[in-house]
Order: sequence, then structure tokens, then C-alpha cells
Amino acid sequence: MAYALFYHDQRIGAAAPTEIEAWRRALRSGLIADIPVSDERGGQVLPHGLHVKQIVQPDQSGGPRGDQAGDRPGIEGRG
Repeated sequence: MAYALFYHDQRIGAAAPTEIEAWRRALRSGLIADIPVSDERGGQVLPHGLHVKQIVQPDQSGGPRGDQAGDRPGIEGRG
């Protein structure tokens, strides 16, 4: 799973392997001025509408999804 920065429902950041890496990439590219932290009440301090969420990236292998052994149901735990 990958993560990206969004403004409301529009993706504005590059895909990253983790949520913190998505924030770091947004910081390096100038999309944000600082990595967000929680305030005293536990809420994020961000410009309204900015958030990072999980995204689904298209399969880069060119083959159908689920063609790897670990992706097939029932394979885990056999041995």
C-alpha cells in the first residue's frame, strides 16, 4: 500500500511507501512548510483540507494482479 498527500479529494503529492515518507516528500517538494504535529487536544495542525491517505497504485509488473504466490488466498501458512 502507498500513501500520498491530498487537498480535499485531489491528490497533490507523489506516492510514498509510508505515511511519514509522504509528509517528508511533500515537505521537500514545497507542498507544505512543516511536517504536522498534534496540538494539545490531539488534533492535527494543518492547513484546512490537507491530509495524507492510502492509495492503490496500479500493478507495475504488467501482469494481472494476484499473480504472485503471496497474493493468492490460502497460500499463507502452508508448509
